[in-house]
Amino acid sequence: HKMAALGEAQFVGKTRKRVCELRILNRADGSARFQQGLTSVMAGVYGPVEVKQNKERPDGAHLEVNLKAITGAPSVKERALEDILTSTCREMVLLEQYPHSLISVNLQVEVDNGSLLSTLCNASCMSLLDCGVPMKGMFSCVTCAWSEEGQLVIDPTSDQESSAKGIIHVAINCHKQTILTVHTLGNFTIDQFQQSISMSKSVSQSLLDFYRECNSKKLSKYKTVLQDVKMANKV
Repeated sequence: HKMAALGEAQFVGKTRKRVCELRILNRADGSARFQQGLTSVMAGVYGPVEVKQNKERPDGAHLEVNLKAITGAPSVKERALEDILTSTCREMVLLEQYPHSLISVNLQVEVDNGSLLSTLCNASCMSLLDCGVPMKGMFSCVTCAWSEEGQLVIDPTSDQESSAKGIIHVAINCHKQTILTVHTLGNFTIDQFQQSISMSKSVSQSLLDFYRECNSKKLSKYKTVLQDVKMANKV
């Protein structure tokens, strides 16, 4: 999928530029900064660690998502996003491997210029991957907006979302191409909904390639560091 320059209108098959940095929070077990266009999210994963008794599960880890707004205390909007992200992450993480423990995914919105839910979801996946938590596979979320004229916009900006007739967020298991969660706002036809699902599955494949590329860069970076350490020890 061709990347669109920042500020450029997105049409079917195009997304804004993606940028991802891994292992950026020293105290987190896994972390990532994920950007889609100007929208930027920081994610940190902590755990598995000991869990409080009221959250303890004998059959698997308790996974929670905590979302911080750009400014101020979390609102109803943040709580709703947390619920969507929690159910998505719980569906993909192999929680049964860590009974009586806690896995926390902490998210901080840095800039919101549209497609925030999908950016949050993609940041969550990359931070969990960086942490090394066992998962069923990688997952992604794609935001689709339908204009009043019936035009589909992938990865819309805030302005495009504001003028949209309907918005559909689709979270997908990238490997199996199965739907994890769908969140909708506004109005759209059944045909538009089906087109959104189809396009989201297609975009999730490019996201999977992007995830792999980011992880490969991280691994090659650490390989270089290890080689430098070995050379220094020989001297």
